[in-house]
Amino acid sequence: MVQAIKSAEIFKALGEPTRLSIILLLAKKEEMSSGEIAKCFTTSWATVSRHLNVLRKSKLIKVKRESQNVIYFINEKFTHKWINGFLVDLKFEQISKNIKSKKELKE
Repeated sequence: MVQAIKSAEIFKALGEPTRLSIILLLAKKEEMSSGEIAKCFTTSWATVSRHLNVLRKSKLIKVKRESQNVIYFINEKFTHKWINGFLVDLKFEQISKNIKSKKELKE
């Protein structure tokens, strides 16, 4: 159940086009400052900052400080762990459904 709740939070975070675009930018560039990210969008810096905060809280991205710059990057360790867990859950659900279907066919 905890995995399902976390997955729902992540899908909600990625379900917003600007946030998904930020993830795709970071996937290409590896690291970007908040200012560099904000320049890629027509929305205000404050709006981009809120999107970054949602992604950070969902653990999809991490932040580090380099002097006065705030640098964002994808949290690879977490995302790999989450994706693998999610795929295992999907496979388990599919196997469970297949077993149920086979039992129903026999009855």
